Amino acid sequence: MTPRARTGRSRAACALLVALGAAPMLSGCIAAAALPVLAAGGVAKSRAEGSVRGPAVDRPVAPASQVAAARVAIPGEPDPAPPAGPAAVDTPAYRLTTLTQLPPPSGVRPATGGTVDGRGWDAFAAYARRQASIPVIGSERRSAMLADPSAMKPETRICSVQPASVLIDLDPGETAVDLNAAIPADPALAGRLAALREAEVIIGWVSSRTADQAGMVRRALKASGLDPQGRDELVLLRFPEERKQTRRDDFAKSHCVVAIAGDQKTDFDELFAYLRNPALALPLERLIGAGWFIAPPPLATN
Repeated sequence: MTPRARTGRSRAACALLVALGAAPMLSGCIAAAALPVLAAGGVAKSRAEGSVRGPAVDRPVAPASQVAAARVAIPGEPDPAPPAGPAAVDTPAYRLTTLTQLPPPSGVRPATGGTVDGRGWDAFAAYARRQASIPVIGSERRSAMLADPSAMKPETRICSVQPASVLIDLDPGETAVDLNAAIPADPALAGRLAALREAEVIIGWVSSRTADQAGMVRRALKASGLDPQGRDELVLLRFPEERKQTRRDDFAKSHCVVAIAGDQKTDFDELFAYLRNPALALPLERLIGAGWFIAPPPLATN
């Protein structure tokens, strides 16, 4: 007889004893009934310990494309294509632009390029005319030239007795103005300069071109309409090794330079070219718009 048959007969006998009221005789039956439970517990323990493996069960797995679609579904937008490869990696979004160069940092004035509009030249000319109108006697008129550049203070020279004048730097950056390129006229600047001449303000043009090229500079200014009569002062280098600061200082000895226009701060004073710590010159920022004016080169090419 097999063990399963014997177990079946024991269960039948126990049922008969219960029916007959023979409870004391049930101890063997309880032990027999407990065997399947203990056996089941042993199987569970063995499976937990990994010694017994049940049959493998195939469970459906959602395709990666369905998971991605559920994650990024947006109303009104087409479903994105499923990512190639086993896993998709989230990447930040970027936007292409048509810029060819980065804009200047916030708060920085443009150094070169562009065209100064009428209002920009209005500020330059209006300031120069106000300073030029100060009476020579009984008043104190100050120049746009620093009294002591090494002090790094916005204190300018007193120049009440000299004729009022302005200086405009022609050179783009550290490069000498190109006299052979096409020179567009700037009607806004030309009109303001004409008004300054009527107010008897002398105009001086500064460049690192040498004095032997004065004829070329004069013709360029005439062709541009900035000095149609050819009567303005030319502040050029006497020899190639001379500094523009030397020429500005020489001009200021006989003129009261009430305003200076240039495309960089070294056009106001050469000290800006030698600063190890630019923060030391921050007090001089007070002169921007009050004697010093940032402007593109007036003879810039197209």
